[in-house]
Amino acid sequence: MPQAGASVMRQALRGFREEKQMRKSMKWVKVSGNKLEEYKSFLKIFLEISTARFNCLVVDHKNVDYRKYFGGDKYLAYYRFYFYFLSRNIDLNDFYYVYLHRRETPLIRSLEVLKQKVNKHCDIIRSRSLLWPAVIPTYPVKKLEARDHKTTEELQLVDVILGAVGYHWNKWHLRNPNTAKTALAGYLARELGCEDLIIETQAAERKTAKLNVWRFPLK
Repeated sequence: MPQAGASVMRQALRGFREEKQMRKSMKWVKVSGNKLEEYKSFLKIFLEISTARFNCLVVDHKNVDYRKYFGGDKYLAYYRFYFYFLSRNIDLNDFYYVYLHRRETPLIRSLEVLKQKVNKHCDIIRSRSLLWPAVIPTYPVKKLEARDHKTTEELQLVDVILGAVGYHWNKWHLRNPNTAKTALAGYLARELGCEDLIIETQAAERKTAKLNVWRFPLK
């Protein structure tokens, strides 16, 4: 999202947590009946900021042949899917500052390689366009680094929204209709004008959709 919108969201999320005196990080796994309204208010911040959009990639991990395509390395698969996700969602007219949840993996070098590969892909796409102005930046991803989830409210918001999307795609709302997680995921879907969050955003809508879900085409 644009830098100005990101600043507004950051201040709103921090202000919300201070107002509600929610000192601990907010996560999908923590959604419960006694905190449901707080989590709805947390999501409402995202819903009310017009420039805020959520993009995600859905992969059916049970159908991924890790041995065939990734040499049995699930960490490699993780970064490869991140590459596909980032490279297909970048507008070459913009700069990007990407922050990921810090994981207990050899991350720093992997993120630098991921950044280089995404930028190289963008450079190839740009070079194929004879109409592309020379002044347009070649490398759109300026920063790609890990942040601590506990102190980064934006990553906490991502965790909650992604949790809701995954909850619906895995049909947990049908198996557990009377839980706080079902209520929260349903709230988000209704606010987005959807029956549920099991959606696949069409290519023409990806730049404007509030919730952009790309189901990765496994072969």
